[in-house]
Amino acid sequence: MKLFYYLLISILLYTSCQTVDIPKEKYYQFYSNSKVIIKNDSMLCSLNNPLVCPLRFYISTSDNDLNKSLQALNPIVVSSKTDTFIKIKIHIKSNTIMPYWKTMLGDPNNKIVYNKVSLPFCKGKSYKIIQGYNGWFFHNTDYLRYAIDFGLKVNDTICAADDGFVVGVIKDYKVGGRDKRLEPYANFITIYHPHSGLITQYVHLKFNGSLVKVGDIVRQGQAIGLVGLTGRTTIEHLHFNVLVPTECEDGSKSTPIEFIENYKGKDLSKNSVVKK
Repeated sequence: MKLFYYLLISILLYTSCQTVDIPKEKYYQFYSNSKVIIKNDSMLCSLNNPLVCPLRFYISTSDNDLNKSLQALNPIVVSSKTDTFIKIKIHIKSNTIMPYWKTMLGDPNNKIVYNKVSLPFCKGKSYKIIQGYNGWFFHNTDYLRYAIDFGLKVNDTICAADDGFVVGVIKDYKVGGRDKRLEPYANFITIYHPHSGLITQYVHLKFNGSLVKVGDIVRQGQAIGLVGLTGRTTIEHLHFNVLVPTECEDGSKSTPIEFIENYKGKDLSKNSVVKK
């Protein structure tokens, strides 16, 4: 009987942990003034890249036959801080088609330089590793495989791992928890490093915890944000990921990295300690 009550209490506690208000509003790390419309016998694509980073546009529609033709065009790579206009002839009644577009950071055709980066926190600090490469809980997809979770606490300072440009900021979410539905609702910062082609992300910032904005130039070691508990997490930490642009569903994949402080990412396992 005691075992039954223990199990019942455990289930109730677990269920209560799952109760969370999912944010009603969805934020995006950057905004583009792009438009794709269909007029008469043409698809008109006005593509705007506001970032200091190449941006890939993937155009699609509600018509499968037209999408097959668009496959030869996608992706359309638009250079940093550039506007591009493309007119595509179509032979389908325009009032039956709904056009869409999505964007991905970086250009997979650009050469990647796998230089070392700095640990993403303040000099003189040391932290435990919460989760390393191929972590069973979360780091088990191509996009996350080589991410590292550093045991920073709420309000601890996050620093840029390398020189670059801020190309993404989300700062307005307030909630976090165990619920899988919270995955898209973490605050984070994305930085593009043009000298290497790498992209770094710093995830689980506090509400209004970004110290930078899209378009800012940042230097290695510069304070860029404050740790929080937003998104799918119940443990205080900084989720740090280094990405390479690729032609895949997520647009980028996680890559192994080494640090200038003489640490190799592959050697950083749970509970190991790193110092800057």
